[in-house]
Amino acid sequence: MSGIIGSRLNNRGSGLVGSLGTDGQVFTSSGAGVGATYEAAAGGGKVLQVVGNTNTSYVGNATVTYASTGLEQAITPSSTDSDIIILLSASMGVFNNLGAGVCQAETALYRDIGGGGYEVIEDYLISLGFYNDSEGAASYGGLAKSTIDSPSTTSAVTYRLYQSVYLATTSRVDINPYNNKSSIVLLEIDGS
Repeated sequence: MSGIIGSRLNNRGSGLVGSLGTDGQVFTSSGAGVGATYEAAAGGGKVLQVVGNTNTSYVGNATVTYASTGLEQAITPSSTDSDIIILLSASMGVFNNLGAGVCQAETALYRDIGGGGYEVIEDYLISLGFYNDSEGAASYGGLAKSTIDSPSTTSAVTYRLYQSVYLATTSRVDINPYNNKSSIVLLEIDGS
């Protein structure tokens, strides 16, 4: 007699049940009263790669036109089905030259695919508390955002943070004031 007798792997009680699975397969139930089988493992959800960048350079912008903060990171997805999770953490300062009032600025996450040019994929309004200083009113705080993007490409994708003044009364928006630092982390997630 051969096989595993009376085990959960052998519903017949004698002989070898089925065949062994191949590399990467998992042992699963096919339902009540049906023999268990080997099947491909479920796909999707796995982290395929992680890349990141930290920037400590101070960059200011005093216009309503978006300008690069210098905070950026590139990633080359391994599949067109992949999703990219973008984690941003930026130290920001917003200044109002009219004294007490609301300090507001705007940041935007841009994306470039394969050198085709940058486009906005997410806008973030910054509205911080204020206090009076030598410049009028100043506000310091942080930007912590996460975004999921599906670029549908295997070309290099670069994500870059931009900033601009939001209100005419705001005189300037800064990234990394007083030697602070900001970071961007990209995670490629298996979307299959």
